[in-house]
Amino acid sequence: MKIGAADGWLGLMNGRAGIRRSTDALDGAVQDVVSASVDALNKTTMEGRSVEPRASLDEAILDTKRAEHAYGANVRVVRMSDEALESLIDLVASGREPKR
Repeated sequence: MKIGAADGWLGLMNGRAGIRRSTDALDGAVQDVVSASVDALNKTTMEGRSVEPRASLDEAILDTKRAEHAYGANVRVVRMSDEALESLIDLVASGREPKR
């Protein structure tokens, strides 16, 4: 497999953008969890039973988990790109050219 410096930088930039998107998605999902929780608490009967289904809260929690997984995947992309660039730098520093 041919790997060049541009591939490493591209991976870092894509991973960084993905982390930013995941963080934004997580922020939104957390706000949705808070809103759905407040709505659920406000719609509770005196006996403690919910008046409406908790579908919006469940969906908000699922969105939170999705954002967490996306964040972790993007962190792995950045980590792997960093390792690839480090390997390329080591090859160049040792005087060997990477195979193309």
